[in-house]
Amino acid sequence: MLPIPENILVQFNNVLNQRELQKSSHLYYRKWLRYFLDFRTKNPPPEAKSEQVRLFECVGLRVQSFNFKDGILTVHGKGGKDRTVPLPRKLIPKLKIQLEFVSELHDKDLARGYAGVFLKGALERKYPTAAKDFIWQWFFPQRRLTPVPGTNEKRRYHLHESHVQRAITPRFSRAEAISKKPFNSL
Repeated sequence: MLPIPENILVQFNNVLNQRELQKSSHLYYRKWLRYFLDFRTKNPPPEAKSEQVRLFECVGLRVQSFNFKDGILTVHGKGGKDRTVPLPRKLIPKLKIQLEFVSELHDKDLARGYAGVFLKGALERKYPTAAKDFIWQWFFPQRRLTPVPGTNEKRRYHLHESHVQRAITPRFSRAEAISKKPFNSL
């Protein structure tokens, strides 16, 4: 393991101090930073271009994107350029809880007679029942169904990017954040 570069460590410590975190938490966050830097050294992003590495790709994930058996997530890119990334073992239990939630929501939606999720036009024409299949459901679905203009159908879409942005952007002081309920995307 390489040491954390001094300039990064100084900035990181400044951020921790600004967020008014307890000193006992600093060690935990430094370990996380070390793990992240090691991971990025061993697994650099493809051609590290900002267009290819997007924070908001997660909102468009579907159930079929996750392979828990092999610990792999497949991210479908534009132009058929898919890439696979490893799923961190520590996240798998939480991701499985999310999958159970999506499954329950999907069952409730089917019982209410919803029309399915939104799919690309060609895919929906080729596989007319795919919109209701569990594997095509959004992994991070919106809370509400979206009415389809010109029909009586209601479909589910994935979370909007702004929900993710609000969840990760500090909006409150530490005292206010503690008193608020944590962001619940679903």
